[in-house]
Amino acid sequence: MKVQLIFLMLVVSTLFLSCAGNPVSSYSSPGGMGEFTQPAQPITYVVKRGDTLRNIAQRYNVNFLELASWNSLFPPYTIHPRQELVVY
Repeated sequence: MKVQLIFLMLVVSTLFLSCAGNPVSSYSSPGGMGEFTQPAQPITYVVKRGDTLRNIAQRYNVNFLELASWNSLFPPYTIHPRQELVVY
C-alpha cells in the first residue's frame, strides 16, 4: 500500500510538472540570494558507495522524486555504485 501511494505521488507530480510548462526544480545561484537558474545541459552524476537518491537530490537542490523520474527510477528507488544519474 505504501509503495503504491509513493508511486501515485510520483506519477501525479510528474504530470503536474509536465503540464506546468516550467520545471520547478533548478540550481540556486552561486550568490545564494534565492535566485534560481537552470543549467544549459544536464549534469551526469556517478553514484558512489553509500549514496542515496535523497542525499544526491539534496546535494543538487532538487526534489528526489523528480530525480527519480528523470532517471526512470521507481520505488524502492534502488541505485548502485558507478550508476550514472542525470541531474537537471
